[in-house]
Amino acid sequence: MIDGILLASNGMTNNQTNLVEWEPSDDQLRAAQFRASGYSQLRTAEHCKLGNRTVARYDADPDYRTLVLRLRADIMRNLEPKLGALMDSAVEVLMEAMAGRLAGDDPRVLLARDISRDTAFRLLRARVAEQLARGQYAPGIATAT
Repeated sequence: MIDGILLASNGMTNNQTNLVEWEPSDDQLRAAQFRASGYSQLRTAEHCKLGNRTVARYDADPDYRTLVLRLRADIMRNLEPKLGALMDSAVEVLMEAMAGRLAGDDPRVLLARDISRDTAFRLLRARVAEQLARGQYAPGIATAT
């Protein structure tokens, strides 16, 4: 059981899924932490000293994917205040550029533009991951939580 949440098992009996507590192995938990942090299957396998096919098998498991989504949502939730502060700084620089006090090709302006675009994407992705983990995601709609 992860954070007191009941996960569906892959085992089928009488054409129905049994609800049981799914506990990841130590290898699965470590791999899920790397996957949630954005590592590829190959890099995760290398860091966890697992075979690439093993990580691919983990990725195919719905319980494991749910775990990765929950870990990713936790990571992003913890980063959100820092990303918000970074976004505030970037917006200040962009406002200076819009007021004509900084040139559009100033390195600070270029960096602020990239930060604002990337940060907005990360925040949206975090909301989608959290909604997916809770089973509340509707394609095309990412709502604030």
